[in-house]
Amino acid sequence: MQAGGSRAALPTRPGAAGVGGVDVWVCRLQPTDAEGAEGADIADGSALGLDARECARARRLRSPAHRSLFVAAHAMQRMLLARHTGTLPRQLQLTADAGGKPLPLRLADGRLLHHNLAHADDWMLLAVSHDGPVGVDIEPQQSRGPLDGLARVAFSPAEHLAWSALPAAARPLAFHVGWTQKEAWLKARGLGLAAAAADDGGRVSFRLGDRPWQPPAHATHGAGDEPAGQSRLVQRHPSDGLPLVATVVVLVPRAAFRWHLAGGALLSSAG
Repeated sequence: MQAGGSRAALPTRPGAAGVGGVDVWVCRLQPTDAEGAEGADIADGSALGLDARECARARRLRSPAHRSLFVAAHAMQRMLLARHTGTLPRQLQLTADAGGKPLPLRLADGRLLHHNLAHADDWMLLAVSHDGPVGVDIEPQQSRGPLDGLARVAFSPAEHLAWSALPAAARPLAFHVGWTQKEAWLKARGLGLAAAAADDGGRVSFRLGDRPWQPPAHATHGAGDEPAGQSRLVQRHPSDGLPLVATVVVLVPRAAFRWHLAGGALLSSAG
């Protein structure tokens, strides 16, 4: 597994005790980098420390290429989370709620470590938050063909109308900006993608770095949910030298973001 072509050592414990903020890892996956494991063990991830639930998900993927990338992404997630928790990757107990949202890990000092993973093609995005629930999404910049059909599914009628009004040349990037923004917001709140196209008064923005989709103030999404507007969003995109759009949403109004390549290089730090 590599990012940027070099395989530098990963840093130890990026989020040290008492330090808040959100560490965001951008990884270019190399599924043939399998830490020396071979054969069937690579196919389902058991040799790389994946648990029974992750291995079962890997085996359900019929495409060997998709299965290898799934295993690589989840193995890398375990490596990175292990460095935040001070444990071994295979010892991590990664669980999810009934809706599939990853449950936070509890650190030795009692703090909660929220995390969220997304991967598309050979790119992976992982956010690790000491401050509050977090959601991520990533989309490579590539030709998808006609986007109107996808936009009708992804966006509410009002959002689709706004996207359709953009110049044709601007729509591909705008689609990825809006879609990753909405999916990261929904994942941070633990909502299913069925809510993505609901026209409930919220609006996604198609401009990079704008605030995420905002449900109306009276909307309720379960116990412990943050009030509408109490969030922070950051996005990276092709102008940063990465051929993708990556979006992170954390459900606190103020948070520091530290972006890293998988090899350990700090891309940027923003308060």
